[in-house]
Amino acid sequence: MADTVLVVEDEELLRLCLCAHLERRGFATRGAANGHDALEAVRERRPDLVLMDTDMPMMDGLATMRLLREEHPTLPVVLMTAHARLDDAMKASRLGARALLTKPFALQDASDAAERVLREDRARHRPDLTNAPHDELRALVGETSAMRLVRETLARVAIADPPTLLVEGEPGTGKSLVAELVHQGGPRRDSPFVEVDCSAMSERDLEAALFGEWHGVDARRGAFENAANGVLVLDEVTHLSWALQARLLRTLETRRFRRDAGVVDVPLTCTVVATSRRNVRNEVRAGRFREDLYYRLSLVQIGLPALRERKDDLGLLVDAIVASLGKELHREVRALHPNALRALQEHAWPGNVRELRAVLERTLVLFGGSVVTLADLPPEVRVPLGVEDEAHPVELPQGGMDLGAMERGLVVQALTRARWSEPRAAQLLGIPVQELSERMARHGVERPPASVIPIERELLASGYGTSRRT
Repeated sequence: MADTVLVVEDEELLRLCLCAHLERRGFATRGAANGHDALEAVRERRPDLVLMDTDMPMMDGLATMRLLREEHPTLPVVLMTAHARLDDAMKASRLGARALLTKPFALQDASDAAERVLREDRARHRPDLTNAPHDELRALVGETSAMRLVRETLARVAIADPPTLLVEGEPGTGKSLVAELVHQGGPRRDSPFVEVDCSAMSERDLEAALFGEWHGVDARRGAFENAANGVLVLDEVTHLSWALQARLLRTLETRRFRRDAGVVDVPLTCTVVATSRRNVRNEVRAGRFREDLYYRLSLVQIGLPALRERKDDLGLLVDAIVASLGKELHREVRALHPNALRALQEHAWPGNVRELRAVLERTLVLFGGSVVTLADLPPEVRVPLGVEDEAHPVELPQGGMDLGAMERGLVVQALTRARWSEPRAAQLLGIPVQELSERMARHGVERPPASVIPIERELLASGYGTSRRT
C-alpha cells in the first residue's frame, strides 16, 4: 500500500503541483488549505507524513504542528518556508520537524525529503532483531538441525555479503524475518531496507515500482534505486512475468539498469533477496521460471522448514511467543497445562508459526488466569480435524448413562480433592474457573459450611456410580 502524504499549503497551484508530483513518485496524497483543515484531515484519517507550509492564514504551520504533536507525537512532519530564518528553523527543530524546505525548491526536493523521512521512520520503528532467537521470534527459535543450519547460513551471509539470496518456505515460516536478519546482521545495516511484493501488482505497475520511470522531465525512482547500498527484497519472486524475469536477469548480470523511457544507466549496488512460498526448482521444471535466473538468484539458498516438520521446537516457540504476548497484552502467564501443550503439538499448523502466534494471541486476549488450560484454546485446536472418531478416555456403557449425574460427580470429586479450592479444581478439570462456577450452580453443588464432605457420600448422593434403571 502506498504511503499517504498530507500536503498543507494555502497556495492552491503549488498544492496541486506537489500532490501531482508526489503521486507520480508513488505516494497517495491529500490536500489541505490551512492549519484547521489539516487538523481535521489528520483526525479523520492519519497520514504517513505531513508536508506543510509555515506561512498560512488563520493558523500558521508552527502552531498547527504544535497541536499535531499533542495528538500524534510520532507523526513525521516536513515543513516548507519562504523565510529561512534561523529562529524559525530552531523552533521547527524543537517541535520535531524532520526536514525544512526553503522556497523556491524543486518538486523532487519535496519527494526526496518525504522518501528519506519515511525510510528513516520505518527503520526507527522496526523491531531489533539482533537478539532475535531470544525474542518472540516468529521463525528462528528452535534447536532442530534445520533451524541450526538456517542460523549458521545467516552467520556466513553476514560475513560474505553475497549479491543475491533465495529464501524458500511455506507461508508463515519466517521468510520476511530472514530477509530482515540479512539486512540487520550484515554490513548493509545502515542502508535502506526495501520490500516489493511481486504478487500484488500488475506487470506494468511492478516494472515501474522496480526500475522507476520518467514522466517528461520528472523522474520516479524505483525500488532498485531506492535500496541504494542496502537490501531489496523481492517477495514471491515466482510471480514475475517472463518479460520481467528476463529484465531482472539482465540487471543482476550487468549490475546496471535503466528507468522506463530513460537513457542513462543506473548502477545496481544493493543485495537482492528473493523469497518464494513455492519451490523455485519445481517452477523451473514446469517451465514457469527461467533456469538461468534461478541460478543467478540462488547464489545462497535458505530453505525454511514447516512447523509440522519441527514439532520438537514447538515448546520453545510457545514459551517465546507467550512471553512476548504476555508483555504486550499485560497478561501474567506462568505455564501451559500439559493437555493444552499436547493439543498444540497434535495440531497440523498449516499456517506455520504465523498461525501459532495468532492462536496464542487469541487465547491470551480472553485469558484470565495464570495457567493456560485446554479449555482456553480455540475450538479448532482443542479438537483437531479428523479425530472425532478416535477412542475417548471415557467409554459409553452399552445401556447408556446419566451425563448430568456423571458431570456433577466429577465436579464434586475435583472440588473435594482440591479441598474446595475452585481455581485448583478448575485446573484439575481443565476448564476455566468461571465455567466451574457455572457448572456448580447448574448442578446445585454448594461449598460445605464447615468440614469437607467425604467424597463417597457425595458421589452416592449425586447418583454417580449407581446402576442405571431401565
